[in-house]
Amino acid sequence: MISDYLRWIRRCPSCGDSFLPVDWLCRSCLINILNKTSLKHRYINPNIDHYYLIEWKKGDGLTSIVHSLKGGRCEWAFEYLSQYFSHFAHETFPIYFPSKGPKDHAFQWAYSLAKRTGAEMRPIQKKTQFKQSLSGRQGRKSVLFYPQVSSNRYVVLADDIVTTGATATACYQALGRPRNMTVWSLFYRKDLRF
Repeated sequence: MISDYLRWIRRCPSCGDSFLPVDWLCRSCLINILNKTSLKHRYINPNIDHYYLIEWKKGDGLTSIVHSLKGGRCEWAFEYLSQYFSHFAHETFPIYFPSKGPKDHAFQWAYSLAKRTGAEMRPIQKKTQFKQSLSGRQGRKSVLFYPQVSSNRYVVLADDIVTTGATATACYQALGRPRNMTVWSLFYRKDLRF
């Protein structure tokens, strides 16, 4: 009986405290991250808007929290955080996502957003084989995607983290430079020197 109970206990990816696996983080860390969460706006370039929830800065303790979302785990967190984008459900639009498949964090983020807004999901496949998270600024700028058929209507790219904007720019090119493109992300990270 004790072994069954211990199987259900998790460690908080932020502080390391034990808690029951009903949430993404322990209660105090969850409150802390939600206090940092609000919808923010910036431009990646003049053609691409970027809406994000949390600015991830060096030394702010978010690294383990970000990694806890990798692989599409913590569906509850993606579902909860997608509510910040619910007011965008004003028209039908496609949500593109750079993903390898349904067990991926980009897929889970796009799925939660599509469910929240009623949008249609469409994967966009990379041409390159390298792991983007392991590359530096120059490597991120060389990301390419297979060309996609896109109309001139509103297009959204769902990505968990935006750093240089290279993924968004490459998707913008692959989609035929749509008139209105926006990136929806969980995190925006300016500094790549972690």
